[in-house]
Amino acid sequence: MEAFLLPAFTPAEPLVERACGYRQWRLLKGEVLVPGSEQMNGFQQQQVTLQNFDLEVLLGEGNYSQIFQATLRSTHKTVALKIIDKTKVKRYHKMDEVLIERWVLSRLRHPSIVELYHAFQDVGAAYLSMEAVPGGELWQCCHKTGLPMTIARNYAAEVLEVLQWLHEHDVVHRDVKPENVLISGDGHVKMIDFGTAKLLRNPIKLGLDDEDEGGKRPRRKGFKEFLGTPEYMAPETINNKFADQRADLWSFGCFVAMILVGKPPFRGGSDYLTFKRVLARKYQLPEGVPVVAADLIGKLLVLEPAKRLGGRWPAGVPPADQLGVKKKDKGGEEGSDSSVAAFRMTRTYDHEAIRAHPFFEGARARDLYKQKVPLPMLSEIAMREVMMKVRAEGSSALGTPTAIARWPAPFKERIGFECIKRELLTDELRGYLGMGAKPTEIEDDLDDVMLREQLGADGATEDKEDEDDEDEGSEDEDERRDGRGMQERKGVQDEGVLV
Repeated sequence: MEAFLLPAFTPAEPLVERACGYRQWRLLKGEVLVPGSEQMNGFQQQQVTLQNFDLEVLLGEGNYSQIFQATLRSTHKTVALKIIDKTKVKRYHKMDEVLIERWVLSRLRHPSIVELYHAFQDVGAAYLSMEAVPGGELWQCCHKTGLPMTIARNYAAEVLEVLQWLHEHDVVHRDVKPENVLISGDGHVKMIDFGTAKLLRNPIKLGLDDEDEGGKRPRRKGFKEFLGTPEYMAPETINNKFADQRADLWSFGCFVAMILVGKPPFRGGSDYLTFKRVLARKYQLPEGVPVVAADLIGKLLVLEPAKRLGGRWPAGVPPADQLGVKKKDKGGEEGSDSSVAAFRMTRTYDHEAIRAHPFFEGARARDLYKQKVPLPMLSEIAMREVMMKVRAEGSSALGTPTAIARWPAPFKERIGFECIKRELLTDELRGYLGMGAKPTEIEDDLDDVMLREQLGADGATEDKEDEDDEDEGSEDEDERRDGRGMQERKGVQDEGVLV
């Protein structure tokens, strides 16, 4: 039973034996119950506690939470039970993230978003009982070698559909990456990890649990923009400037590159160097990457949010950050007419322009979760076997140089692309394929890093937090940048995001 303990609890106090307060979470403004909970797969409206679950396997853990595979005793339904340590949540000032995740999961139900079954608490922990997704993270399928074009296109289209759903409801995910996309048993995507989401129209207020020692409620500061995973963060978030749904479009461009190529387009030797590459828009895709994919990625990775594909504003309407929103509106108070108008205008972004791009040819239908996942083409299946032979036998597995020279140019580019992803492209094979000299790799400005170290700078990340949040410590920074998804498997926990 000790394996099931949260770090904050003593071995003499196992979770299943602790007394429960039998009280529900405080209701958010306007919230009654999880929509449709009375008809949710046998989970009728009922008072549940930890004693109603059998904890089985630890799926993953963060700085203040643990994810268990569990079984609800009354229905024998397998769920993913997230156990959140209240003490650590308060210590790291993460109450907002807990409430935001619950708000999104309970309000914005979508077939491609992990489903929330129960939310309850006791004196020491809060619990989220969610849908168990057996396929694991998309990152496990695509890191290092990427996915076949057919599969990558379909997954990208499904994620785009989820983002459009969130954006139409004025929610910015702010951490779009393969680690936060799970694969269901039927092969469709399930998006997770909404703790760092930004609610443009319905900011959540801090509750009584966050009162200071004097009994006064702290001043709500609004959303911090400097959040996310460095390789996927948009320039405006790195600069801690106003960020809306268009920040997700930048992250989506990085997401497409990652699932197709096997590594994110922006990755320096440290977080700081990664930020510098993002702000300078210095990225490099492998030779032979499909032209339509490179074009889509290039149109999404644009420094100016308004010029990104899908980032169009209505003619003559200023951006939301230029509408003169009053300061009190930023604190989560009841919005004025100007702030409401700004929030409503965020619905006008043109996701259809992204869906109309040639990259999504064959995957432009809506409600893709209702359709069968497409199978890879025969040539894509055969390519894997070819690459295995090249790894075992070298370039001779492809034939003689004379035979290779007679191949069509598009086929040569594709072979070269697959070899680059798997680090199998030698200078000799490069010559056979007629690929020319190897492109110069992006070089980071190491002198600038040395200067930062001399000045006593961190060299990895810049401190964008408010002064009174400095006590969150290094664990808070690790939690924000950690490359693991909510239901990650033990086998990849030590890999992180830098693959």
